[in-house]
Amino acid sequence: MVPLPRRRLLRAVGGLGLGLSVVLAGCSTDERRRTTPTPSATVEPSVAYEPVFLRCSTAEPVVAHGEPETGEPATVGDQSFTDELLLTADDAAGVSFTRDVDGVDEVRTFLAETDFERDAVYLREQPISACRRLAVSYVTTEARSFDIEFCAPLRPADVACSVGDREAVAAFVRFPFATDEVSGYSIGGGRTCRRPHRSEGSA
Repeated sequence: MVPLPRRRLLRAVGGLGLGLSVVLAGCSTDERRRTTPTPSATVEPSVAYEPVFLRCSTAEPVVAHGEPETGEPATVGDQSFTDELLLTADDAAGVSFTRDVDGVDEVRTFLAETDFERDAVYLREQPISACRRLAVSYVTTEARSFDIEFCAPLRPADVACSVGDREAVAAFVRFPFATDEVSGYSIGGGRTCRRPHRSEGSA
């Protein structure tokens, strides 16, 4: 497998027609939390990860990274999205925001506090459905590869939303990953949150 560039994840992520989102007035961040699902006899345990979500009530992108690119934006179906792997403090310094919205300062602090000698941050932004919320099912890692699974559970029934509405949601997922070279990755998602199953023949 050809190693991926150190600074950026290739825009080859597939299978992410999630339709995820939360309707809010303006933009905000979710409260940070480090999550480690309890392992069972039939699933692979997730590594400890800490996500922060920046959410807006419009579908216009809020997050940018590095120099502007030319050509058509990457898409999942009809949805434009951004995905980046931040491995160094310089990578994190390349993150900028197109608007001054609520929660941006928290994201900046989150990135500034990241120990990139030990951790990496995966960044993803895309427009998603207003009646669902974005969550992370699990994160698994090997020496130079990782797997992140997103999910899109429905919001509580008392939340007013329209299924046809789209809003921009940016996820910053911090997880243990100390490497200078990424040999492979998998980013997936679906509406149901689930744990990673062990592959055939694994312990």
